[in-house]
Amino acid sequence: MRITIAILLTALLLVACSSQYEYQTSPEITDSETADLGDLSWQEAYAKLLREYNERGANLFFILHDFDQSGIPELIVIGEYADNIYDVTYTFRNGEIKQLEYDEGVSIAEFALATRTALAVPPNNLTGILTFANSAAAGAFGTDTLYGHIIVDNGKLIIHNHGARLVDVWSLYELFDNFGRYTDNETLTPAIYTHTNWYINDNPVSSNEFRNVFISSCEIEKWLYPRRITEYILIFEQ
Repeated sequence: MRITIAILLTALLLVACSSQYEYQTSPEITDSETADLGDLSWQEAYAKLLREYNERGANLFFILHDFDQSGIPELIVIGEYADNIYDVTYTFRNGEIKQLEYDEGVSIAEFALATRTALAVPPNNLTGILTFANSAAAGAFGTDTLYGHIIVDNGKLIIHNHGARLVDVWSLYELFDNFGRYTDNETLTPAIYTHTNWYINDNPVSSNEFRNVFISSCEIEKWLYPRRITEYILIFEQ
């Protein structure tokens, strides 16, 4: 099953990411990993940084999200810059903006900007951020969904857990014609549930155990959407 999930993840990310771009997390626009901003608030400091990005004319977006629930959100800057996919996350501590490192395999841009992918706030007051990648729909049987739970650990973004919701569509094909399109929900819904498997870190778990860490896309309370950097004034300078 570990190989199956890895193959599925690779396939979904190939769909999500355009092959014409290289992927980078190194800060080519900013001059330093740490910026001393004097007595500026985090709002003023982030606004100043976004102005600097905007002056370079890059096609970039930003997301504010409080990874560690400290009351001061991190600033994610993502998009396209110099024909590369740009992906950088900053934090504001003790009057300074600092760039967080990315552990191997961590990415945010591809989940924020690509099709069939998304970002969301984790359930159950967990810290970090959730990533989603959906496969193509299999008729009324739904889709496979791969999840990631990214947290901050000692100044670095790491993948804390990864999960998978996999639908056994082949068994459902044998039970229903026309991909289940003409089957009533009272019959189809429990059949889909019976033929759905949940995994955390490649280990099979119950649906309840899964929901303690991840959650289905239809139950998400707060999605995280990127805003163009030109919209920073709506957030910081009201």
